[in-house]
Amino acid sequence: MALNADQIAVYRATGYLTVPGAVPQRVVAGLCAEWQRLWDAIDINADHRFVHWRKTDDGGRVADRLDPVSQLSETYARTALSPALLGLAESLLGGPAFVLKDKLISKAPQTGGYSLHQDWPYWASTGVKPGHVLTIAVALDPTTQANGATAFYRGQHKTVLPSDAGGLDVDPKALAGLGADTITMAPGDAVCFHSLTPHHSQPNRAQSSRRSWFITYAKRSADSKRLMALYDAALDDVHRAHRRDALT
Repeated sequence: MALNADQIAVYRATGYLTVPGAVPQRVVAGLCAEWQRLWDAIDINADHRFVHWRKTDDGGRVADRLDPVSQLSETYARTALSPALLGLAESLLGGPAFVLKDKLISKAPQTGGYSLHQDWPYWASTGVKPGHVLTIAVALDPTTQANGATAFYRGQHKTVLPSDAGGLDVDPKALAGLGADTITMAPGDAVCFHSLTPHHSQPNRAQSSRRSWFITYAKRSADSKRLMALYDAALDDVHRAHRRDALT
């Protein structure tokens, strides 16, 4: 799906762009069926390389995320490279792109959201430029205020913001006094956002899960294979740390 000049201008000014109906409903239905197949088939335990966990309100945990899902599913891998989605990424990146990674988030009821962050600091060690990478989040379920929709800070994607004590997420004081735009979506809608766009999500207070697919694209270059190898190594480090935390 190619974007027009006005849509690209909105993305450049705000750091994100919503695209209603980016994925056809028949494709969404297939992705949901594949989501079920994956979770039915996978051995869910804290040691699984691609399974991530989310904390629940009662202090427990629930298997919540498959990351990267395209390495587990040909259906997701193929759809990420479809003209509908790859075309969006290439329009916004200004040239040929490839899938750097993707993750499938289930966000079960009564589980928490993600803290305020920019994506790029998590990838900085690969050497990728902030403007050469973006993420497209596709809604597989209705995304609402109640179930913890993602909120973005408009126009705050021009620089790396001060970090919190952990060194990767954003210090909330850096955006004090600014409001974030919460993006609600229907299944098949998408939001594209720059790697420096600050964002966060609230807990899921609804009675059903909120499934979303986050696909990260990078601008293709002569260095793409090296970038992919560096990212895979960094992702392994993240997964090892996550598994360690999940077991404690």
